[in-house]
Amino acid sequence: MGYLHQTIGINARIARNRTAWQPHLEQSRDFVLNAAANCPQRRKAVLMGAAVLHDLPVERLANMFDEVVLVDLFHLWPARWLTFAKANITLQVCDLTASLDLLGQGTRKTGTPSAFLDDADVDFVVSANIASQLPLIPMDWLARQFSVDEQTRHDLGQELVASHFRYLQKFTGTTCLISDSERLVLDETGAEISRTTALFDIVPPPATTSWTWDIAPLGETEPNRAISHIVIGAILGQNSTG
Repeated sequence: MGYLHQTIGINARIARNRTAWQPHLEQSRDFVLNAAANCPQRRKAVLMGAAVLHDLPVERLANMFDEVVLVDLFHLWPARWLTFAKANITLQVCDLTASLDLLGQGTRKTGTPSAFLDDADVDFVVSANIASQLPLIPMDWLARQFSVDEQTRHDLGQELVASHFRYLQKFTGTTCLISDSERLVLDETGAEISRTTALFDIVPPPATTSWTWDIAPLGETEPNRAISHIVIGAILGQNSTG
């Protein structure tokens, strides 16, 4: 569908916009570390959205937990290298939507994600900046390959986002969500031109903090436009028990 191309593209975009992205990446890492510090138990940490790792403090988490699992459809070399550097870091290839096989065939149905829900050792789960991204490539695929209309694609996008939130809420340990929630288009003076949902109108879990991510500075996508995202951090549960 194009996931590897997207992953490589994100890495290149970070390199181009490192100064603009740095506050967001630091706040993401800090939010994860603060949530991890409050875990009553620290056996296994599952990090979802771990292809690139710039927004995840993986090595520090590996020093806190018995095992750290990096979960994504692809893992670039920095993630692979960490598995050699730290014996308690492992990689898990996983479709977190449980829907790509269905959607890849043009089916207008979604699956129910369940990966790791049956693992009693999971004490910490992170969904790192992926909730709003989960529908994008499948929606584009359905449009290009099967001419699926816009409303149907939007409805599927809503279901994928809502399904991800339901999935996260099923974990019994500490669950940490980082997600962009709104997309702002700004002019060259910084004035807001438009504001739209990044989550297909799905209401996210209550945020404990939020910040602005300058995802596309002036000139990245248009000469006289910049794009910023409002990012939320939420803790869905802190009830891991022995």
